[in-house]
Amino acid sequence: MRAEIGILADPAKQSPLDTLHLAEMCDAEGVDFLLVGGTRVPRGAVNGVLRLLNSRSGTPVGLFPGLDPPSESLAAGADFFLAPMLLGSDDPWFCGGWHRRALSAIRKFGLRPLPVGYLLIRDGRHVPIHEGRELAWINRRDSRAAADLAGVAEVTGQRAVYLEAGSGAEQPIPVDMIGEVRAAVNIPIVVGGGLRTPSQIESRVRTGAGVVVVGNAIQENPDSVYLSELVAAAHTSGGDSDNGPILGVSCMCNTHAMPRMGGSYD
Repeated sequence: MRAEIGILADPAKQSPLDTLHLAEMCDAEGVDFLLVGGTRVPRGAVNGVLRLLNSRSGTPVGLFPGLDPPSESLAAGADFFLAPMLLGSDDPWFCGGWHRRALSAIRKFGLRPLPVGYLLIRDGRHVPIHEGRELAWINRRDSRAAADLAGVAEVTGQRAVYLEAGSGAEQPIPVDMIGEVRAAVNIPIVVGGGLRTPSQIESRVRTGAGVVVVGNAIQENPDSVYLSELVAAAHTSGGDSDNGPILGVSCMCNTHAMPRMGGSYD
Protein backbone atom coordinates (compact mmCIF):
# COMPACT_ATOMS: atom_id res chain seq x y z
CA MET A 1 0.00 0.00 0.00
CA ARG A 2 1.48 3.35 -0.98
CA ALA A 3 1.27 6.39 1.26
CA GLU A 4 -0.11 9.73 0.13
CA ILE A 5 1.88 12.94 0.09
CA GLY A 6 0.47 16.42 0.47
CA ILE A 7 2.31 19.70 -0.08
CA LEU A 8 1.50 22.71 2.09
CA ALA A 9 1.37 26.09 0.36
CA ASP A 10 1.50 28.91 2.94
CA PRO A 11 0.22 32.27 1.60
CA ALA A 12 2.21 34.03 4.34
CA LYS A 13 5.46 32.65 2.95
CA GLN A 14 4.80 32.44 -0.79
CA SER A 15 3.48 34.80 -3.41
CA PRO A 16 0.50 33.63 -5.48
CA LEU A 17 2.77 33.10 -8.49
CA ASP A 18 5.21 31.04 -6.39
CA THR A 19 2.25 28.96 -5.20
CA LEU A 20 1.11 28.46 -8.79
CA HIS A 21 4.60 27.31 -9.77
CA LEU A 22 4.54 24.87 -6.85
CA ALA A 23 1.11 23.59 -7.92
CA GLU A 24 2.31 23.00 -11.46
CA MET A 25 5.23 20.97 -10.10
CA CYS A 26 2.79 19.00 -7.96
CA ASP A 27 0.69 18.25 -11.04
CA ALA A 28 3.73 17.01 -12.92
CA GLU A 29 5.23 14.92 -10.12
CA GLY A 30 2.06 13.16 -8.94
CA VAL A 31 1.52 14.84 -5.57
CA ASP A 32 -1.75 13.57 -4.09
CA PHE A 33 -3.08 16.89 -2.80
CA LEU A 34 -2.19 20.49 -1.98
CA LEU A 35 -3.01 22.18 1.31
CA VAL A 36 -3.42 25.96 1.45
CA GLY A 37 -3.01 27.67 4.80
CA GLY A 38 -0.66 28.19 7.70
CA THR A 39 -0.38 29.45 11.24
CA ARG A 40 -1.19 33.00 10.15
CA VAL A 41 -2.23 34.10 6.65
CA PRO A 42 -2.70 37.60 5.20
CA ARG A 43 -6.27 38.80 4.91
CA GLY A 44 -7.88 37.61 1.68
CA ALA A 45 -4.86 35.54 0.69
CA VAL A 46 -6.55 32.14 0.82
CA ASN A 47 -9.33 33.24 -1.50
CA GLY A 48 -6.87 34.69 -3.99
CA VAL A 49 -4.71 31.58 -4.05
CA LEU A 50 -7.72 29.30 -4.53
CA ARG A 51 -8.97 31.33 -7.49
CA LEU A 52 -5.57 31.01 -9.15
CA LEU A 53 -5.22 27.28 -8.45
CA ASN A 54 -8.73 26.48 -9.64
CA SER A 55 -7.95 27.91 -13.05
CA ARG A 56 -4.51 26.35 -13.50
CA SER A 57 -4.04 23.21 -11.36
CA GLY A 58 -5.57 19.74 -11.45
CA THR A 59 -4.28 18.53 -8.08
CA PRO A 60 -6.96 18.32 -5.34
CA VAL A 61 -6.75 21.34 -3.04
CA GLY A 62 -7.60 21.38 0.65
CA LEU A 63 -7.62 24.13 3.25
CA PHE A 64 -5.38 23.95 6.31
CA PRO A 65 -6.79 26.26 9.01
CA GLY A 66 -4.29 27.74 11.45
CA LEU A 67 -4.80 30.16 14.31
CA ASP A 68 -6.80 32.63 12.25
CA PRO A 69 -10.58 32.88 12.60
CA PRO A 70 -12.66 31.20 9.88
CA SER A 71 -13.05 34.52 8.07
CA GLU A 72 -9.34 34.34 7.13
CA SER A 73 -8.73 30.60 6.77
CA LEU A 74 -11.80 29.45 4.81
CA ALA A 75 -12.89 30.35 1.29
CA ALA A 76 -14.83 28.76 -1.54
CA GLY A 77 -13.15 26.73 -4.25
CA ALA A 78 -11.43 24.01 -2.21
CA ASP A 79 -12.08 20.29 -2.66
CA PHE A 80 -12.02 19.76 1.11
CA PHE A 81 -10.77 21.32 4.31
CA LEU A 82 -9.14 19.85 7.37
CA ALA A 83 -11.46 20.23 10.36
CA PRO A 84 -8.97 19.76 13.19
CA MET A 85 -9.93 19.02 16.79
CA LEU A 86 -6.95 19.83 19.04
CA LEU A 87 -6.83 16.76 21.23
CA GLY A 88 -5.91 17.20 24.89
CA SER A 89 -6.87 20.88 24.92
CA ASP A 90 -9.10 22.34 27.64
CA ASP A 91 -9.73 25.49 25.59
CA PRO A 92 -13.24 25.53 24.08
CA TRP A 93 -11.95 27.51 21.07
CA PHE A 94 -9.91 24.54 19.90
CA CYS A 95 -12.55 21.94 20.78
CA GLY A 96 -15.61 23.30 19.04
CA GLY A 97 -15.49 27.08 19.32
CA TRP A 98 -13.64 27.62 16.05
CA HIS A 99 -15.82 25.02 14.34
CA ARG A 100 -19.00 26.77 15.49
CA ARG A 101 -17.74 30.07 14.10
CA ALA A 102 -16.95 28.31 10.83
CA LEU A 103 -20.41 26.81 10.28
CA SER A 104 -21.81 29.58 8.11
CA ALA A 105 -18.77 29.56 5.78
CA ILE A 106 -18.79 25.77 5.55
CA ARG A 107 -22.45 25.72 4.53
CA LYS A 108 -22.31 28.78 2.29
CA PHE A 109 -19.42 27.46 0.22
CA GLY A 110 -20.32 23.78 0.33
CA LEU A 111 -16.96 22.92 1.87
CA ARG A 112 -16.34 19.23 2.52
CA PRO A 113 -14.88 18.71 6.00
CA LEU A 114 -12.22 16.12 6.70
CA PRO A 115 -12.36 15.73 10.51
CA VAL A 116 -8.97 14.97 12.06
CA GLY A 117 -7.75 14.58 15.61
CA TYR A 118 -4.84 17.02 15.76
CA LEU A 119 -1.85 16.44 18.06
CA LEU A 120 0.88 19.04 18.50
CA ILE A 121 4.17 17.32 19.28
CA ARG A 122 6.93 19.37 20.90
CA ASP A 123 10.30 18.73 22.52
CA GLY A 124 9.23 20.00 25.94
CA ARG A 125 11.36 23.14 26.02
CA HIS A 126 8.42 25.52 25.97
CA VAL A 127 4.64 25.67 25.94
CA PRO A 128 3.33 27.49 22.85
CA ILE A 129 1.04 30.37 23.76
CA HIS A 130 -1.25 32.26 21.41
CA GLU A 131 -3.21 35.35 22.50
CA GLY A 132 -3.58 34.08 26.04
CA ARG A 133 -4.52 30.57 24.92
CA GLU A 134 -2.38 27.59 25.84
CA LEU A 135 -2.02 25.20 22.95
CA ALA A 136 -2.22 21.63 24.16
CA TRP A 137 0.94 19.78 23.26
CA ILE A 138 2.57 16.41 23.79
CA ASN A 139 6.20 15.82 24.57
CA ARG A 140 7.90 14.07 21.65
CA ARG A 141 9.15 11.41 24.08
CA ASP A 142 5.66 10.60 25.36
CA SER A 143 4.49 8.07 22.77
CA ARG A 144 1.93 6.57 25.13
CA ALA A 145 0.09 9.89 25.47
CA ALA A 146 0.05 10.28 21.70
CA ALA A 147 -1.35 6.76 21.28
CA ASP A 148 -4.03 7.36 23.92
CA LEU A 149 -5.20 10.59 22.31
CA ALA A 150 -5.12 8.97 18.88
CA GLY A 151 -7.49 6.40 20.36
CA VAL A 152 -9.76 9.25 21.43
CA ALA A 153 -9.74 10.49 17.82
CA GLU A 154 -10.75 7.06 16.58
CA VAL A 155 -13.60 6.42 19.03
CA THR A 156 -15.03 9.91 18.44
CA GLY A 157 -15.27 9.33 14.70
CA GLN A 158 -12.35 11.37 13.38
CA ARG A 159 -11.27 10.36 9.87
CA ALA A 160 -7.57 10.46 10.80
CA VAL A 161 -5.08 11.48 13.46
CA TYR A 162 -2.61 14.21 12.51
CA LEU A 163 0.77 14.19 14.29
CA GLU A 164 2.14 17.70 13.85
CA ALA A 165 5.73 18.64 14.72
CA GLY A 166 5.08 22.26 13.77
CA SER A 167 6.04 24.59 10.96
CA GLY A 168 9.79 24.70 10.55
CA ALA A 169 10.38 22.00 13.17
CA GLU A 170 14.00 20.94 13.53
CA GLN A 171 13.05 17.26 13.78
CA PRO A 172 10.05 15.34 12.39
CA ILE A 173 7.73 13.17 14.47
CA PRO A 174 9.76 10.33 16.06
CA VAL A 175 9.48 6.97 14.35
CA ASP A 176 8.77 5.15 17.62
CA MET A 177 5.82 7.46 18.33
CA ILE A 178 4.32 6.71 14.92
CA GLY A 179 4.75 3.00 15.56
CA GLU A 180 2.98 3.15 18.91
CA VAL A 181 0.12 5.18 17.47
CA ARG A 182 -0.16 2.77 14.53
CA ALA A 183 -0.49 -0.14 16.97
CA ALA A 184 -3.24 1.69 18.86
CA VAL A 185 -5.61 2.79 16.07
CA ASN A 186 -6.98 1.70 12.72
CA ILE A 187 -7.55 5.15 11.23
CA PRO A 188 -5.02 6.87 8.94
CA ILE A 189 -2.02 8.60 10.49
CA VAL A 190 -0.96 11.91 8.97
CA VAL A 191 2.56 13.10 9.77
CA GLY A 192 3.70 16.66 9.17
CA GLY A 193 6.42 19.07 10.23
CA GLY A 194 10.19 18.74 9.94
CA LEU A 195 10.18 16.36 6.96
CA ARG A 196 13.03 17.32 4.65
CA THR A 197 14.56 14.19 3.15
CA PRO A 198 13.29 11.13 1.29
CA SER A 199 14.78 8.88 3.99
CA GLN A 200 12.79 10.66 6.70
CA ILE A 201 9.61 10.08 4.71
CA GLU A 202 10.47 6.45 3.96
CA SER A 203 11.09 5.55 7.60
CA ARG A 204 7.84 7.10 8.74
CA VAL A 205 5.78 5.47 6.01
CA ARG A 206 7.31 2.08 6.78
CA THR A 207 6.44 2.58 10.45
CA GLY A 208 2.80 3.33 9.77
CA ALA A 209 2.19 6.82 8.38
CA GLY A 210 -0.44 6.67 5.66
CA VAL A 211 -0.04 10.33 4.74
CA VAL A 212 2.91 12.73 4.93
CA VAL A 213 2.74 16.51 4.55
CA VAL A 214 5.74 18.62 3.51
CA GLY A 215 5.77 22.40 3.75
CA ASN A 216 8.85 24.47 4.56
CA ALA A 217 11.31 22.13 2.85
CA ILE A 218 9.75 22.47 -0.60
CA GLN A 219 8.98 26.16 -0.08
CA GLU A 220 12.68 26.74 0.58
CA ASN A 221 13.79 24.49 -2.29
CA PRO A 222 11.09 24.54 -5.02
CA ASP A 223 12.91 22.11 -7.28
CA SER A 224 11.10 19.51 -9.37
CA VAL A 225 13.80 16.85 -8.96
CA TYR A 226 13.75 17.25 -5.19
CA LEU A 227 9.95 17.09 -5.16
CA SER A 228 9.95 13.94 -7.31
CA GLU A 229 12.27 12.27 -4.77
CA LEU A 230 9.93 13.14 -1.90
CA VAL A 231 6.92 11.83 -3.84
CA ALA A 232 8.72 8.60 -4.72
CA ALA A 233 9.66 8.08 -1.08
CA ALA A 234 5.99 8.29 -0.06
CA HIS A 235 4.61 6.25 -2.94
CA THR A 236 7.09 3.38 -2.83
CA SER A 237 7.90 2.94 0.87
CA GLY A 238 4.75 1.05 1.91
CA GLY A 239 3.64 -2.45 1.15
CA ASP A 240 3.87 -4.24 4.47
CA SER A 241 1.20 -4.99 7.02
CA ASP A 242 2.40 -2.23 9.34
CA ASN A 243 1.58 0.53 6.88
CA GLY A 244 -1.87 1.73 7.80
CA PRO A 245 -4.79 3.14 5.83
CA ILE A 246 -4.59 6.33 3.79
CA LEU A 247 -7.05 9.19 3.46
CA GLY A 248 -7.83 8.61 -0.21
CA VAL A 249 -8.17 12.34 -0.88
CA SER A 250 -8.06 11.99 -4.66
CA CYS A 251 -10.68 9.23 -4.60
CA MET A 252 -12.87 11.20 -2.20
CA CYS A 253 -12.75 14.30 -4.38
CA ASN A 254 -13.44 12.42 -7.60
CA THR A 255 -16.23 10.25 -6.19
CA HIS A 256 -18.13 13.04 -4.46
CA ALA A 257 -17.33 15.85 -6.84
CA MET A 258 -18.52 19.31 -5.89
CA PRO A 259 -18.24 22.34 -8.14
CA ARG A 260 -15.50 24.71 -7.12
CA MET A 261 -17.10 28.06 -6.38
CA GLY A 262 -15.58 31.50 -6.25
CA GLY A 263 -15.96 33.85 -3.35
CA SER A 264 -14.78 34.52 0.16
CA TYR A 265 -16.19 34.52 3.65
CA ASP A 266 -18.00 37.65 4.66
